[in-house]
Amino acid sequence: MKAFTYPKLDILIVDNSADLRNVERLKCLFKNCKHNVIIEYRTPLKTVRDTIAECCNYIKDIVNTGGYDYWFSLESDLFPPVNIIEHLLAYNKPVVLAPYFTEYKTVCLLSHEVHNCDGYPFLEQKLPLKVFVEDVKGQLKPVLQGGLGCVLVRNYVLKQVTFRIDRTEWECGFHDYFFHADLMRLQITVWCDYSIFIEHINSSKRWAYVESKQKL
Repeated sequence: MKAFTYPKLDILIVDNSADLRNVERLKCLFKNCKHNVIIEYRTPLKTVRDTIAECCNYIKDIVNTGGYDYWFSLESDLFPPVNIIEHLLAYNKPVVLAPYFTEYKTVCLLSHEVHNCDGYPFLEQKLPLKVFVEDVKGQLKPVLQGGLGCVLVRNYVLKQVTFRIDRTEWECGFHDYFFHADLMRLQITVWCDYSIFIEHINSSKRWAYVESKQKL
């Protein structure tokens, strides 16, 4: 984030870890950043999913009250090109994202299909690597599910949604799933730029460790 080339940024970092010392570490890390950096701490809730949703709503309130035109969401384990903001802005879309792979870089967190699950639309999130070779060919295309790892959202779109967890709709769903499901219900198209793929420093094994220590 310190190297982003967009000329004027307000960077909000929300830490929700159990270790309060992380806030001080982050302050040291961004001490000489050329952008305006604000670091906030949010107390973890009972589950990881509820904590993340609460943090996203906190961010949403700041975007809405701060007079910002866009919210650029970047999760801490994703590393895009330094000009990613200008790149996504150029498309002039209400919601546009860059894809990233999960599960040992073989599956992308995207969906083009809707399945029915207990009477609710279920957005399947596993899109195999071969799809990108055979179908999308580096184009800008609409998607139904793409996570919130690296996404640019217009303010007027953000005002229409609330980050949530609904275990009656999908027991295992995270905030990003419900965000995209709500956009689908609002008939707001999400666009994906298949010309770039974001480096993702994470794995299913790491998530298994998190699940063993905390409630999801």
